[in-house]
Amino acid sequence: MFSKIGQLIFDNEAVAKISDFTMGLEIEMQRVDDTGHLSQEPYPSAIGDEKTNPWITNDFLETMSEVVTPAASHALDAMHYLYAINNVLRSALAPGELLWPLSMPPKLPKDKSTIQTAKMGSVKEAYLKEFIKRHGFSKGTPCGAHINLSIDDHIIDLVLKNFPERFKNRIEVQNYLYTVLAQGFMRYRWLITYLFGASPIAEANYFDKEDELPHPIRSIRQSSYGFGTRFSGCFVDVQKYVKRIEEGLKQGVLIADHDFHSPVRFKGTKDFRDLPKKGVQYLELRMLDLDPSSSVGVRTGTLRFIRLLSSYFIMHPALKADDVDQVLSKADEMNEDVSVELPTDQCKYQNKAR
Repeated sequence: MFSKIGQLIFDNEAVAKISDFTMGLEIEMQRVDDTGHLSQEPYPSAIGDEKTNPWITNDFLETMSEVVTPAASHALDAMHYLYAINNVLRSALAPGELLWPLSMPPKLPKDKSTIQTAKMGSVKEAYLKEFIKRHGFSKGTPCGAHINLSIDDHIIDLVLKNFPERFKNRIEVQNYLYTVLAQGFMRYRWLITYLFGASPIAEANYFDKEDELPHPIRSIRQSSYGFGTRFSGCFVDVQKYVKRIEEGLKQGVLIADHDFHSPVRFKGTKDFRDLPKKGVQYLELRMLDLDPSSSVGVRTGTLRFIRLLSSYFIMHPALKADDVDQVLSKADEMNEDVSVELPTDQCKYQNKAR
């Protein structure tokens, strides 16, 4: 059943426009040597400075290359950018270097202090040092595919024009529509994990001996064994989203605002506290494992599927404010169930997925 906004989009024959989301990609891959170990080579000098290159940078490790594409209007264009920049990175690798195609890192040394974290300036390096102290080294090493998704201006203008009594300005429309999208992706993250989960095993020394998994699972990275800080955000609205992160910082649970490693994040302002008044500009979707069957970590069909899901979400009602935390908590439980299933078994939620 459509929301009033969804019906408006349908009545104005704007369904095609609703799928015109702009997409930018951020794809992380580890540089490895030809024996399958983390590379000992520095950031490739042929592509400049890792701190200033906007298209090829580093994340947690000096070996964790991150390719960042410009925003594109179509999935195919985004993929063209990705292939072009990925090829530049590959051409700059040292002799014998390769890009590791899996989300989970290659075999790590027993003494992880020998691995170089990213050289991204004193502030970032201090953050990484504190992250390792709190969460351990391994938690920062998984790679993934991030999608930055923004709504077509035509849809924002259409909603503002037809609901003047509900929205005072564009920023209110933006924040509302992005909240609806965020709730949708958080609610159905388990489905994305089911279809695209691709981190079933960890190589040597990722887990401590007593924590090793007894069998492969669908997605280590998207499970409670995976990446980063376990801190639940609030997706009732943008103001409450910001307030929840501020609480995490005040309590010392979060080191910095970017320590909030949610599968979905509101983005668009330099300071996250400005999001309510300046407006969300795009969503960062962080729930995709690298696709090991693709040389660039993601496929065009996956981006098109995400675009279709986005269209579906935006035409349906937001969750009632009082229901958000409960519904998304249940969704997190479902995602954990799907993540830790034996990949060769029938999914517990197969019928719901259909």
